[in-house]
Amino acid sequence: MKSKIGSDIGKIKAKFKDMNAPGLDWLIKFEDIDDEEEKESVKRDAYERVNAFLDTLKIEEFKEG
Repeated sequence: MKSKIGSDIGKIKAKFKDMNAPGLDWLIKFEDIDDEEEKESVKRDAYERVNAFLDTLKIEEFKEG
């Protein structure tokens, strides 16, 4: 049985699962970044950092069902 915290963190991982995932767009909106090059740079950095951290913790992506 998975813990509630583990599944909740898995939901975060799902929001950062690839470069087109919604979590990265939320970050860009939150940071109010307009420059396209900066957007891509920030998205790439966030994607790599979040996934490296969650992979270290062995967090699996949350899947419905």
